[in-house]
Formats: sequence, C-alpha cells, structure tokens
Amino acid sequence: MTTIILYGKIILSLRVYLEYCVRAVKSSKIKATYTWKVRFKKSCKGVLKRFFCEAFLFLERRKRIMNAIGKLKLENPTNEYKEQVMECRRIFLKNNESFDGCAGLEEVSSFEEWIDFDNRLLKKYGENFVPSTVYLAIRISDNKLVGIIDFRHDLSDFLLNYGGNIGYSVLLSERKKGYAKEMLRLMLDKCREFNKDKVLLTCDKENIASAKTIIFNGGVLENEVIDKVNLSKSGMIQRYWINL
Repeated sequence: MTTIILYGKIILSLRVYLEYCVRAVKSSKIKATYTWKVRFKKSCKGVLKRFFCEAFLFLERRKRIMNAIGKLKLENPTNEYKEQVMECRRIFLKNNESFDGCAGLEEVSSFEEWIDFDNRLLKKYGENFVPSTVYLAIRISDNKLVGIIDFRHDLSDFLLNYGGNIGYSVLLSERKKGYAKEMLRLMLDKCREFNKDKVLLTCDKENIASAKTIIFNGGVLENEVIDKVNLSKSGMIQRYWINL
C-alpha cells in the first residue's frame, strides 16, 4: 500500500510538472507552428529529466531510511565499548569535527574520565549544569559504534536559546545511511520514558542534513536566532520543537 501511494504521488507530481510546462509555453505567446512544437518538446524533456532525477533521489533517500530502521540500538556507555568510543574521539579530533551530543568527549583523555558525566560536567557548568543521559548508537549486526547521542533533561537559558534537549553525532564513515534519523527516533522513545511531552532541537541554519533529520522526526520550526555563542558556521541557529 505504501508503494502504491508513493508512486501515486510521483504520477501526480509529473502531471503538475507537465501542466506547468504547457502554461509556460503558452504564456510565451509562441504560435502553434513547428517552432512552437520543438520548443514544447524540449521543455517537456527538461521537465521530465528534472522530475525523474528528483524522484530517483527521493527513492534512494527513502531506501536508506527504511534500511536503517531496526538496525540500531541505544546502549549506555560501558567498558564493552571503551575502545570504540576513544577511537571515535580520535577520528573526530583528526578531522576537526564538532562533538555534538558527545558530553565533552573532546575534553577528556580517558574513557573513565568521560563516563563520570555528572561530576565532570557539574564542575564545568556550575549553576548552569543540567543532568543528561548519554547513549551510544550501536549497529546490531556487528556491534559497531556508529554515533553518540545525549538527552539533556532540562533546559538552561543556554540550552533553551541555542543547544536544545538533544544533541548527536554520527561517525563520518557511517553517514548518509539514515542512521541520524533512526538515532533521533530511538532517543524520542527514551524521552517519552522520562515523561517528557515535548523536546527542543537546534541546528545551524546551513546544516540542511540535520534540519531534515529533525523535521523527519516531527520537528516544527519555531524560529531562528542569532548565534551569539559561536556554535554555528552561518551565525544563525534554528530552533525546532517535537511533540511527544
């Protein structure tokens, strides 16, 4: 049934494209001559080419997302994943990547120091400290770490304006596989277990992939704010709410 609906939408979109093409050609006041027919055919070919390229990309994205469902689990950080976590840290540092949702992994030198979350982060943030729960996104088939995600239980002024309730990162080698969407979906289930009725997520305005991940999981854009804390590349941060 899902496939039928999907292709129904594609056919409907194609019809809209063709109707647009007809209107565009007619509006140019080209007479119904051989030239008109040639231009019309070329316009149709261009529209059809764009349409099928977009349809193909849509289906590929859909396929990646569907393939990711049921492939991951969220696990608490334990010694079982110690080496993988520290290797993740090394890779992120090497590639100068942002440690979003990693609870300060870049600031520690050992796994044991990292998992002492409350004591370490309380010293760092003081009165602005917010308790959080960190999970590792593990691929079920091979027990491999693909990303890290954390849930901040409350919102400080900083988190309300810029950081949000949830942050996450995916290893470079595991991106474009639909894992970010699946990680967030699983985390939202965890948030429901904490009796939350809505959560805030934020992202750089230029981070289209992150915005798509949030919107896919029900995010609704509330507003965009000027980044006064230098978290983003664009200088603007988008704030999305997800109702649970």
